[in-house]
This record gives sequence, structure tokens and C-alpha cells, in this order.
Amino acid sequence: MKDLTFNEFAKHISVPRTTVYTKLNQIKNQEPEKYESYVDTTKEPLKIRAAYVVALEQLFKNPSAPKETPKQNQRSMQEELKYLEQALEESEERYQNLFTEYTQLVRHMQTVNQQLMTLMMDQMSQKKSHPRKTNNEERVGQMHLFQD
Repeated sequence: MKDLTFNEFAKHISVPRTTVYTKLNQIKNQEPEKYESYVDTTKEPLKIRAAYVVALEQLFKNPSAPKETPKQNQRSMQEELKYLEQALEESEERYQNLFTEYTQLVRHMQTVNQQLMTLMMDQMSQKKSHPRKTNNEERVGQMHLFQD
């Protein structure tokens, strides 16, 4: 197979020329490095490199097919896997830190709650041992002091 111009490639795969231009322009805008590998841009007219004619043919005939060559696809999958493993480790670490912090907060709340209960019990026992006089009882007691 030889290098093909965009028109020759369109005829080769029986696709409208505008479709070829549009698709390659999308690749050029989204993945310039890939476009540079597919298309020889050093001379006019632009030609699709012979090594990529079959891969691009598959791309145009079956758009859901992998858009990369198998070696590139495998490399990007390995990079993606590495990224996902790293993200998982970071998430696990973040989860562990949050769980530790949550546990500490629960223990602190239990301690504070226990202290509050102790204070309330102390106040109740003080009220029982020293009943408070009502306002009337206090006034009556004061009146007796003045009468004596």
C-alpha cells in the first residue's frame, strides 16, 4: 500500500470526500499528535501514510472500533490502569483518614456527653440536699428576723 491523498483515500473506502476531511480535521483538533502520525504534513498535497491506511479504513467503516493501533491502545490502557490504581489508593487513604477523624469525634462526643450527665446528676443531687426556698418562704423568713 502507498501513501494516499485524502481524495484517493475517500475513493478507496467508498466514503464521501467531505467525510474524510471532517473526520481527519476532528482528529487534528482533538489529538494533534495522532493526526501527525496518520498524515504526512511535510509536503503538499497532504497524504495519509501507508502504514495507517488500514487503521483509518477501519475507523471510517466501524466508528466504534478502537481508534488507536493495538500497541498504542495497550499503552494507554496501562496508563489508565496505573492512574486508576493511584486514584484508588488516594481514595482509600482519604477514607481511612476520615474514618479515623470520625472515630475520634465520636469518642470526644461520648466523653463530653458523659461529663454533661455527671454535671446534671451533681446539680440534681445538690437540689435534693439543699432545697431552695420559694420567694414566699424567703420573705416569711426575713419577716421573722425583723420581728425578733
